Amino acid sequence: MPTPTLDLAVTLCNRMPMQAMKKLEAAGFTRAEIAEETGRTRQGVGHWARDRNAPSADDIAVMIRMGERKGLTFLASDFLPETQAA
Repeated sequence: MPTPTLDLAVTLCNRMPMQAMKKLEAAGFTRAEIAEETGRTRQGVGHWARDRNAPSADDIAVMIRMGERKGLTFLASDFLPETQAA
């Protein structure tokens, strides 16, 4: 039986919406910096921002830590597709 935490983790891994990327970029991070810290390409990070591809759970954890360094907090809705986050 899935747990709520597991369900949330699966949701986070399945979609990386523009809202979380917007928060990181508003805090001053460039897509190049996000790519470097996650070990991905800038193009790959751009795909996340456009919901064309999904980051791994490890990538999400890196981005959350990046945001925490700038005082950001993330809500679960930041990682849902924008149509579901409203």
